[in-house]
Amino acid sequence: MPIVGLELPEGKVRFEDLKDEVLMPVYHAVQLFTQEEHHRISVTKLVGCLRQHYAMEKLEVYVPVTNYLRLMYGSGMHRMLHTMEVPVAWETPDGITVNGSIDYVDEEYLIDFKTIRRLPGKTLDHHALQVNLYHFLLRHNTIGEKRDIPHLAVVYIDFDGHYEYHRVRIKNYDYLHNFICERAKMLHDALEKDIPPPMEEGWICQYCFIPNCGQLS
Repeated sequence: MPIVGLELPEGKVRFEDLKDEVLMPVYHAVQLFTQEEHHRISVTKLVGCLRQHYAMEKLEVYVPVTNYLRLMYGSGMHRMLHTMEVPVAWETPDGITVNGSIDYVDEEYLIDFKTIRRLPGKTLDHHALQVNLYHFLLRHNTIGEKRDIPHLAVVYIDFDGHYEYHRVRIKNYDYLHNFICERAKMLHDALEKDIPPPMEEGWICQYCFIPNCGQLS
């Protein structure tokens, strides 16, 4: 991900020009995290905005400082969960490998943990879809044991340490298969051909930090 700096109230600043900032150690730590090797096609990307992930791959991106600090919370929790994570992958009929990392799984439950500002009181639709996609990949896992877990759940943890646990219904197999194949091909072809994926308007636009996303070409 070519995240090269922060978008501050006074304007865009590259990381190398932030040496005197009080939070520079935090910024530097998250920068190193974003520069680690990430899978090109992943469950997280398929559930999110393909156009944003295209921009993150192809453009120099400046992240608003508030988004950066939220990323720190989420990445910190997943660092702690790393010892329990189960990597999964599946190759679509088009030959595209889709990767994922399950936070926790045992014989009965597959659980995804989410940090969130406010507890939602229910499972958010995109999180229910995400945990279902992990379940699909685990059933067809090409890099480890194949398993069919009977129960799915999402656990939300807010910044004050409160949490909610929500069971998630297992979605239709054909729907999940088609979703993965279609979205993986869209993102793969966009990255290979240097053509941005179509705009995806909706709730996710509220969290987009890519400027002029609709004008990407």
